[in-house]
Amino acid sequence: MALCGICNEAPSKYKCPSCEIPYCSLVCYKPHKVQHEKAKPAEPTSEAPKAAEKAQNDEPKAASKPAGTDKFASLLSSPEVQQMLASPSLRQHLLSVHKATLEPPPQSFVPRGRGGRGRGRGGRGGFEQTRRPWNEERAAKAGVGELKRLREDNTEVDEFVNLVIGIVDSVKDEE
Repeated sequence: MALCGICNEAPSKYKCPSCEIPYCSLVCYKPHKVQHEKAKPAEPTSEAPKAAEKAQNDEPKAASKPAGTDKFASLLSSPEVQQMLASPSLRQHLLSVHKATLEPPPQSFVPRGRGGRGRGRGGRGGFEQTRRPWNEERAAKAGVGELKRLREDNTEVDEFVNLVIGIVDSVKDEE
């Protein structure tokens, strides 16, 4: 078992939900949590999407990029997308999809060792389990799995995905 990442004395029982550092108790977690609150950027207000939209409108229309090079640009300028992204719960769900694509920490993998009598008569018990390398394909599969799960459980996520698909498809049809 890993040691507490804060006091480095006791075995860890928990993980910080923000950075996943292992910790042993509430006594260790409370001062650590304060660090996250200090580092957290201010919550974007409704003025943030307006500022982003204003900045886009200030750019010259005849951009140096040829048409079609940035097929997701229409998502940035969509007022519906901006309005949906103002929802803290949707942003949290999208962060969980992103987090699913990141390589899990080494502590989350527990290899099974040899030993014991196996899994009953004639069973092949106790084989050594090795960790497969994390790659882009596994990351994408984990992200898609998390997104599917969220779409089934949450109508807000499903509406957002359908909106994004509709916008991207309409841009594709124009090209």
